[in-house]
Amino acid sequence: MSSSGRSVSVVWVVMLILSMVKNGMGEKVVVRATNSLGENVNLDIECTVDEGPPITLIPGTSHQWNYFFDKEFICFFQWFGAQSSGYHSFDMFVKSRDKASNLSWFIKPDGPCRVAPDGSSLCFRWKT
Repeated sequence: MSSSGRSVSVVWVVMLILSMVKNGMGEKVVVRATNSLGENVNLDIECTVDEGPPITLIPGTSHQWNYFFDKEFICFFQWFGAQSSGYHSFDMFVKSRDKASNLSWFIKPDGPCRVAPDGSSLCFRWKT
């Protein structure tokens, strides 16, 4: 086989491998959670995509995940405040529900909300 024939074969193999890797990883999605619980209420978040200790957000701050999601991921939220406390879970990304590739969630006592593509507010109930 000539060197140009081998080069073409190598290129095809590399393209095939990259295609398989991309299809297995899913699409890139940016998910952001903002602590909207109110003043003086810290929010602890622990997600199935994270390794390590929970993330603590002070009021008004956020955390962002940049991943190639091929399936749902769940986060657990815990807070203690003067007016309310809670321990809940929610699916932060569900491929069939979340058509956008950039999701900004605002974590509130009654459940997470996000802005829809048309500018309206979409609020959901806690999973647990």
